[in-house]
Amino acid sequence: MAQSPFSYQLNSIKTIARREFTSIFYGIGVYLALALAFVVSSLIIMGYTGAVMDAGLVVLPDPMMSPLYIILLISTVYLGLSATVSISRERERGTMEVLFYGPVDGASYVMGKYIEHMAAFIVMGVASLVFLGLASSITRFSLTGGVLKGLVLSIFMASCMISFGIFLSAVTGKMRNSILLFILVMAAFAGFSALEGYLLSFQGDLSAPLEYGRTFVAWLAHSIGWVSPLSYLSRGIDAARIGDVRQLLINIISPVLYSGILLWLSMIAFERKGVRR
Repeated sequence: MAQSPFSYQLNSIKTIARREFTSIFYGIGVYLALALAFVVSSLIIMGYTGAVMDAGLVVLPDPMMSPLYIILLISTVYLGLSATVSISRERERGTMEVLFYGPVDGASYVMGKYIEHMAAFIVMGVASLVFLGLASSITRFSLTGGVLKGLVLSIFMASCMISFGIFLSAVTGKMRNSILLFILVMAAFAGFSALEGYLLSFQGDLSAPLEYGRTFVAWLAHSIGWVSPLSYLSRGIDAARIGDVRQLLINIISPVLYSGILLWLSMIAFERKGVRR
């Protein structure tokens, strides 16, 4: 019996995802990203233990949340950068064209890239859980429910960063342009967030221009927050720390919608851009 077009698409997605998943863990980048995340997190945990030793008995609510945030930030940014070059690299090298001689279309190619990076993040998440478990057993800092909720939500947070990277890769033609665009956009998002925090730090009466500026920046930050994958990460960690059911649901549904829209736009951009350089 003849296979349906959907069966061909599904086989293509699995083949592309399996091939790229293997290539990620053959490279050194993923291990360097995990090593950096664990080192920075260890320094934070050491700072907590030093504070406890100096001050005696100190109550630290969710001491593992900050290390978790750092691990997720570094892991998702690395995978976002990897996703950013995944399409443009193959287009530039000419290896993508060979794939489309077989039963591969734009949708299956984009979804294969997405699933590959999501699978890689899950492996990194398991490694992070092992690291946090070891740190907890050594320091006696408990892994609270907030940390476990954060790990579950991290799948949706990572989806935002990965789909964002795939979108940038789909709309650019060269790998160098993809990397540069990703760095500039991430720096702009982070810089704007820092500017918002700086303006909000002012207390008391402000001059009219500064007050208007702060109001405008706050409004703009709220709008950008639905575009920046970094905002989804920070909101997800906050929701896991608070544990409010409504916030948890919002930070599951909104990343799913965000990722779906970006993947759909990536497919459209990929079809228009084509497989050739």
